[in-house]
Amino acid sequence: MSKGESQETFHGAVDTLRMSDRAQAELIQRMHRAERASRVDNRNAPRLEYAPADGLIITVQHPGGSTIRYLIRPRNLSRGGMSFLHGQFIYPGTACTINLRTNQDHPVRVEGRITRCNHVQGRVHEIGVQFDSAIAICDYVDICPPDARETREEAPLPRFTGKALHVQTHACDRELMRFLLESTGVEPVSATTDAEAVEAAAHTRFDIIFIADGHTDLIARIRQSAFTGPVLFVTSHDSGDPHRQALASGATRVLVKPFTPRQFAALLAEHLPGGAQGADPQAIVSDHWSNVRMRPLILSFLGSLEEQLAKIEQLSKESNLAPLREIYLAIKGNAGSFGYEQISEKARQVCDLSADNAPPQQWQLALEELRGLCDRACIIRRGIGAG
Repeated sequence: MSKGESQETFHGAVDTLRMSDRAQAELIQRMHRAERASRVDNRNAPRLEYAPADGLIITVQHPGGSTIRYLIRPRNLSRGGMSFLHGQFIYPGTACTINLRTNQDHPVRVEGRITRCNHVQGRVHEIGVQFDSAIAICDYVDICPPDARETREEAPLPRFTGKALHVQTHACDRELMRFLLESTGVEPVSATTDAEAVEAAAHTRFDIIFIADGHTDLIARIRQSAFTGPVLFVTSHDSGDPHRQALASGATRVLVKPFTPRQFAALLAEHLPGGAQGADPQAIVSDHWSNVRMRPLILSFLGSLEEQLAKIEQLSKESNLAPLREIYLAIKGNAGSFGYEQISEKARQVCDLSADNAPPQQWQLALEELRGLCDRACIIRRGIGAG
């Protein structure tokens, strides 16, 4: 989609540049030439050209308290950050969330902070972002060798067993959830209203229930109907009252959109039987395991994870919460970087529940799930006898 001078929004996001695609491309090329001529590059990781056709959406949490979604034109990308063109000044240190697009055009939400804002010309600024956790650059820029690309493209999603109820008003989101569930072997049942959902739950045994924005009150009704299985609240809100209200009503966890099919499959692996893709159906494999150079780092991380599990076990017996929270935060911050996004997300949930003084049974359930995920990740290390 071409963005002309008169276009200021795209999918509800503000376009502060208000430049045509051609003008933006010419400006970026001039900046590339100037950089090559200066031969100065102090970055910790090489940045590669990255230009999704329609730009990207970034959500910026301004220091004054406002949160605004912008349409941006990326310039380049590395495993640790990116730069983009923007039509306004943004203060360094500002928190942001970027919806990156993978090589297969899947959206992936990445958290980060603004590290620099340099004036280029007129209203144009170049903004630098540092990601909170490193990404796998091969997933976004096609620099992998052919055999690695083929492995990534052909690897099927794991298959699970079970029946899922998903409650969603909007038809397109309903069809997407049905597609994801069927792609992973789960039998889907759809409902568009709370009444339909309660009726379905009364007559059908479900293994997992997904409840979307606009149906938060349904969570408590489902719990009152004696359903004890996992209830996942699906929302576009990154945090805040929708999360707290859903968890307080009895949701097992919150699933924030957008997410990739593999992230969705990793979530199902926490709650449904199946998911085998190798000799050990219980093992969780790092998303970066195919990168041979990463394997020693992954094994080292798993070694430290086993030590953290032992500490969690001991501190839980002592009811010593302060050191426990420090361990959860460490796991949250590190697991995703080593290819265990589901562990990082579960640790984040445990942190949130412990900080919000959630009911003990809800907090303990999330903690047990975190322990289980960590233990399944460590199976690989034990299997190859890593010391």
